[in-house]
Amino acid sequence: MHKKYITNFDTSKLPSEKVDTVIVGSGLAGLSVAKKLIELGQKPLVLAKKTIERTNSFLAQGGIAAAVSIYDDPDKHKEDTLKAGKGLSNVENVKVLVEEGLERVLELVSEGVPFDRKDEKLSLTKEGAHSLNRILHVKDKTGEYLTKHLHEKVKQTAYIQYGYFIEEFLVEDGKFYGVVVSNKKKKKVIYAKSLVIASGGYSPLFQRNTSAYFIGGDVISKAFRAGCELEDLEFIQFHPTALDLEGEPAFLFTEALRGEGAVLVDEEGNRFIDELKPRD
Repeated sequence: MHKKYITNFDTSKLPSEKVDTVIVGSGLAGLSVAKKLIELGQKPLVLAKKTIERTNSFLAQGGIAAAVSIYDDPDKHKEDTLKAGKGLSNVENVKVLVEEGLERVLELVSEGVPFDRKDEKLSLTKEGAHSLNRILHVKDKTGEYLTKHLHEKVKQTAYIQYGYFIEEFLVEDGKFYGVVVSNKKKKKVIYAKSLVIASGGYSPLFQRNTSAYFIGGDVISKAFRAGCELEDLEFIQFHPTALDLEGEPAFLFTEALRGEGAVLVDEEGNRFIDELKPRD
């Protein structure tokens, strides 16, 4: 945080609350952090602009990757991920992804998330850039099931406040100490010891995209103004396959379709690409 940053708000006349941790965003990232903090004895506050159904996580279809197969292992998953990253990936972060990510997925399995199965075994499919079938899925609504599952896990303990958006991050001498939030009718201050920003990306800045159209990167811009360092802003995710209808949002076709053998053809019916290439 920049030491010279000064908030524009006079917070002295606003109602206030105090919590240990503020989590901005109610998608899978935010809810996962809330779940872990609860396990550590905290009662975090999750701020959501809308309901959990209005997140990119909830809308995610295809599945979640983890090396759960007896033919797979985290090193193979790591190798595929680094290849897909074209040498730009942070190797340590990828290591965390494939190792701890596997632990989290197995945790979700043990907690009863109804991943699809065949003959009692987890049904795994393939997606772009993966050399093996390692995508667990729940029908074509994996994100919806996972988001609902984590929401159920945290809602009894965490404070979840819907309909609130960030007005300002409060910083003094380079240190975060709270947020000013609004629900369009009133503002309030939430004082906290720590902050987690899990508010999603900003691909809707582009006219054609496959993200939730109500996510616009405003939290990222306010965090930058408050002094947060931003990294890798050029990496914006666009889903590779979507239906292009004039005047309509880009309707996403689940990546699982290509993993199960669907092909892409041009207007003359000719296949023009390897459907399981990395997204770049």
